[in-house]
Amino acid sequence: MRPRWLIEAGVYGDEVRPLVAEIRRQGMAASAPLFIPFFGAAIFQRQHPTDALKQAQIGIAGPLAGTVGATAAFVLYGSTHWAPLLVWAYLGFFINLFNLIPVGMLDGGWILAVVSKWFQIVGLAALALAVFFIGLSPIVLIIVLLGLPALIERFRNDQSAYYQAVPVPARLAMGGAWLFLTAYLAFASFESHQLLAGVVG
Repeated sequence: MRPRWLIEAGVYGDEVRPLVAEIRRQGMAASAPLFIPFFGAAIFQRQHPTDALKQAQIGIAGPLAGTVGATAAFVLYGSTHWAPLLVWAYLGFFINLFNLIPVGMLDGGWILAVVSKWFQIVGLAALALAVFFIGLSPIVLIIVLLGLPALIERFRNDQSAYYQAVPVPARLAMGGAWLFLTAYLAFASFESHQLLAGVVG
């Protein structure tokens, strides 16, 4: 139990520190990270950004940093072949990939909220289908339920200045960044999982 706690804490630490830094860079206050074993880390913003682009920038800061940390662990494993580094890399890739699903409180929800309201529906549907047809843990349904208020809010306020003030090029750039990061993490998760299976096997 202790090693996994340390590895998870390290994985989330890579992501949480830049997230808090981005919130504070924008002049807002943020709570200290609340680490929840096996689930993640929660940070509470005491203020809200002035538009959806700023919120998306906060959202993508964590996964970007987490991806860099996981990639560094993967590269170091290649030169040292120390198994804990490979575990760290795989957890980092997978956790950040999951976090990019465009649902409610996940970072993917904040990132793609600036692009289109329909991504929230896509994310919720993907999670629900994964539970019923792929065998993903039913615990994920809690995320689906918690994401419903964000879905309703996104559709209700679609025409507000919070979303409409963001220029189209900025929306496309954020969508492209999400797509690139998601594709990279999917590939890296697969590759590290294959290596890990060989090490464990």
